[in-house]
Amino acid sequence: MPRLPPHLLAVSRNQHPLLPLLLRQTRTLPLALSELRWLREHVSQPPHLASSPRLQHAHLVRLCRRRALGVPLQYLLRTQPFGDVDILCGAGALIPRPETEEMVLRFFNALKSHIHIHKPQDTNTHTSTNINRDANLQSNRCLPTHRELRVLDLCTGPGSIALLATSKLHTLQLPRGYRVLGIDISPAALTLARRSLEYNIAKGALPAAIRQNISFIKADLLTRQDDAYAAISRYFGDGEASVDIIVSNPPYVSPEGYWKDTARSVRLYEPEIALVPPPVQPRDDTRREDVFYPAIATLARRLHAQALVLETGGNEQSSRVKDMLRSRNWETGIWIDFAGIHRNVAAWQHPNWRWLAQTSSTYQ
Repeated sequence: MPRLPPHLLAVSRNQHPLLPLLLRQTRTLPLALSELRWLREHVSQPPHLASSPRLQHAHLVRLCRRRALGVPLQYLLRTQPFGDVDILCGAGALIPRPETEEMVLRFFNALKSHIHIHKPQDTNTHTSTNINRDANLQSNRCLPTHRELRVLDLCTGPGSIALLATSKLHTLQLPRGYRVLGIDISPAALTLARRSLEYNIAKGALPAAIRQNISFIKADLLTRQDDAYAAISRYFGDGEASVDIIVSNPPYVSPEGYWKDTARSVRLYEPEIALVPPPVQPRDDTRREDVFYPAIATLARRLHAQALVLETGGNEQSSRVKDMLRSRNWETGIWIDFAGIHRNVAAWQHPNWRWLAQTSSTYQ
């Protein structure tokens, strides 16, 4: 990493004596100023610091020194905004990325625009309510008619996708409700996910009753998929489990890319297991960074999933994932993210979900 220009350090020091510490990681003064503002807001919130400027400053200095060493800002602030919710950040789980946030918002906003929830005109009669409910279900063919809508978040990490999905679905008032299940192999990540749920309930971002709509469980998608399938079946209470939507941001970085392309702070502080798939032996010539995608497709088939939305590492990987899904009789579309990268692959098998083609930037 190149040294910072002396004049930049001098300018930053004149603005605030702690800015040079933050510049070691941000490399730009505007970003350093933003981080300083967020850290100052953070140290002003704890009750035991609120009445003591001296203690606040001492804590701020400690945080800036840790930031200078490369500790992620989210670890210092302890949360990361993710759509309508806040995700707790800490060792053992990947920090939520804006690309993932964009994917989830894009999908659930599109889902909202393609279903129509009608209030019964006469809620005083049981018959009228049932007639309106049944007519509503028939007009929303991507919604199941016999049970709640089911969403599965595979490789949930700190629960970002599952929690934001729950927040979005809660506002839709679906006629038969919904349930969301997050799965991960890491106990530390699952602990953060459950704590994030309680954190958002405590701060009022989610209602307490939402606990009955979301859960997180430990399962191994790659090497013990039968056990994962059984765990999903138990959660949904079916003899043969079925879900409607699978959304996933699985590990997709190659071992070479991990050392070549990721930031030093990522390698130092975020779990490698959340980025690089384990060295399992695939049945074909699937690359190591791609091994989760066929496993997800296999589980999706077993679960009779109607739609898949998957995050990838970019253009080439999205193309490989698209080809794999097409070889398994999925229709596919590729979503381009805010940076112009082919970041997501959407897939569906039933015509009722073909509206995903309109959401996609490319459709094949």
